[in-house]
Amino acid sequence: MATLGFFTRFSWITICFGAGLFLCAVNVGGALTGGPHLEGVAKTTGEQVDPAELQQRFLTLQAEYREKRAAGYDLREVNDVVAQLRSAFEKKDWSRMSDLLERTGEALARAKPPGGLHPATGEQVDPVELQQRFRKLQAEYREKRASGADMSEANPYILQLREAFEQKDWPRLSDALDKITEALAQTGAPSKPSTETQVQRDADTAESTRATAENVTESPAPHEFAFGLDYARFKNWMNIPDPPRLFSETGARWIKFTGVPWSLIEPKSEGGYRWELLDELVRSYQKYNFKIMAVLICDARWAVTVSSFEGLARGGAKTASPPKDGYWDRYAAWISAVVERYDMDGRQDMEGLREPVLDFEIESEAQHDLFWRVPKGHNPARDYEKLIKTAYEAAHNANPNARIILSGMNFGDLFDDGEDKSDDELKQLIHERFKDRRGMRELYLSSLKFIKDSLKLHRYFDAVEFHYNHDYRAGDPTMNWIRSHMARNGYSKPIWAGDALIASSRVVHSRNHSYPLGLGDKVFDALDNHRDPNHKRAWKFHMAEQASSLVKKIMVALDTGMAGIMSANEADWPSWRSHGKFWVYAGFYGQDHRELAASEKGRRPVFYTYKIVIDKLGVDKKVTERLRYADRNIFVYRVTKPDGRENLVGWYDDPDARAALESVQTPPQLFEVMDKRRSTIVDLSPYVPTTKARITRIITQLEGTNRPARPPDRIVASDAVTLSSEPVFVDVSSEK
Repeated sequence: MATLGFFTRFSWITICFGAGLFLCAVNVGGALTGGPHLEGVAKTTGEQVDPAELQQRFLTLQAEYREKRAAGYDLREVNDVVAQLRSAFEKKDWSRMSDLLERTGEALARAKPPGGLHPATGEQVDPVELQQRFRKLQAEYREKRASGADMSEANPYILQLREAFEQKDWPRLSDALDKITEALAQTGAPSKPSTETQVQRDADTAESTRATAENVTESPAPHEFAFGLDYARFKNWMNIPDPPRLFSETGARWIKFTGVPWSLIEPKSEGGYRWELLDELVRSYQKYNFKIMAVLICDARWAVTVSSFEGLARGGAKTASPPKDGYWDRYAAWISAVVERYDMDGRQDMEGLREPVLDFEIESEAQHDLFWRVPKGHNPARDYEKLIKTAYEAAHNANPNARIILSGMNFGDLFDDGEDKSDDELKQLIHERFKDRRGMRELYLSSLKFIKDSLKLHRYFDAVEFHYNHDYRAGDPTMNWIRSHMARNGYSKPIWAGDALIASSRVVHSRNHSYPLGLGDKVFDALDNHRDPNHKRAWKFHMAEQASSLVKKIMVALDTGMAGIMSANEADWPSWRSHGKFWVYAGFYGQDHRELAASEKGRRPVFYTYKIVIDKLGVDKKVTERLRYADRNIFVYRVTKPDGRENLVGWYDDPDARAALESVQTPPQLFEVMDKRRSTIVDLSPYVPTTKARITRIITQLEGTNRPARPPDRIVASDAVTLSSEPVFVDVSSEK
């Protein structure tokens, strides 16, 4: 939604005038630092205007807009004006912008609130007033909890309160606010922290409360988050003994099948389904209580318009293509047969089916011709629209409860800087990034267009998936971009993270991305060759980065309200050696390959770290929110469980180290930069009820062969917790 994007983000505004270049830094959080100003005259009043003053007015209106949007106000009139406001801003037409700000303010004043009556009193409720009460009570709750007050009376209402807030159920929120106000009144006055930490603690609490309150507005309602794994394969080419049993040890309970090809189930045009391999795979994972998501691939050579080939994977994913004329009914029949066989309705079900399989993704990354090829002259998006429409109708005819997932979308590293971007900004970035590489430029631009077009097909899918296989910081802006396009098209649906690669981000950035070209390949070569002088150091680096990346992506996924995350991969993919090197050693489980040391095979540290994550956070409904600090590189998340118990997860992303990576050319230089990453000390006492906190570290290395090198828990002062690039869990309990 272009108008929404304009109101919800700004970064650096470049103002060009004559030969001068002036920068006005506008921080949406509220800071404004000025430079030289361009002036103009307001068209309606004839008065002189000051751009800096206009920007301050913009920020004020922005806050009001956000508050009313969150409350469910009717903002259609406002959005019409904002579209013009954006145009004036981009053209630096300050005079017109002044007039449009006036109109925006008037439109906001006229915006109508949603209706609702208090369930107990029958009085009309005001959503904006409720939000203000919510934030005041939130601050009071945190202050009393930090002082050690008994919150048992208030805790039962916390999840109800946040769920009502997210769902904009204003009558229910009003009732919950009344109840929690009474409960807080019974906790008694909080005790004061010690004087030497009071000033700093007050400052941190104020900053965290402000930004966290904004975060709650955007956060999901409490929900069961799906901890999953990519990808189950039909052929156990690594000879892992009982893969489902092995990977169930992580605690993950979702698995995605890498691709269920039509050609495997119905290999001949004469008909007849062969279910043996798929039945075996379903049975083996359901034995260990995994829920299944399957990617359905339209690749039967006898039925499609473009003959399939084995693509980059050469042992798994194949290129799909639309059915030929006369074969669309056969495709629909195949989709219906798959859904029917695993829906557990008692008709034509697989023998021994333990629970229904409901989630089916229609193709993977159909945005490009590696996985989706159409005949010359065809429009890939139009052909995909017909395919998913056919699949959706066939699946729901077989089982109305089936959930069809849009083809997984991949944005590359376009959001890896962690910043929101409009469609125009994405296009500009693509042109800048690939100005000398026409093929890559056209691939990214066509992919972006396909993704935008596919998001308009919401009548034919129940959920969306994006491929989270780059930097963890991409999660937030990617979710914002997808949700803005959903809103633009008038709907909202669950969003999954698939392909959540746990390979080192430095290895991922090997060919087409912002880090020095070829660096990732050099790191891979060091991993791959035991005679390489950097081999051991590369493996130490890679295993630590795998474990850290897993935790960071999971926390971003929880905070942004993703339905679940499919972390990739179960095991290494040696078949990608000559193409996508960063997948080769991306496994939770190391392949028995070539001359790797014993410690590089089998269960890797990330395998054990996944179990720590799930043990700490649990699989029940939860609310996750990021606690904001003035330093944006501090990442602290609070996870609240249904019983009111909480965990904190935190790390520090050293900006100097990130900047230094831009000039790194060799693995030794990379390892030196990573070794010198700074840590920082953070005051967590407002969120920990005692002066001490228990710190649990993740597992980043192995001892001996495959034994985890498990660091002992540490007890530290809650107002001086050291955060580094390695995430830690902070137990919010009464630890002495």
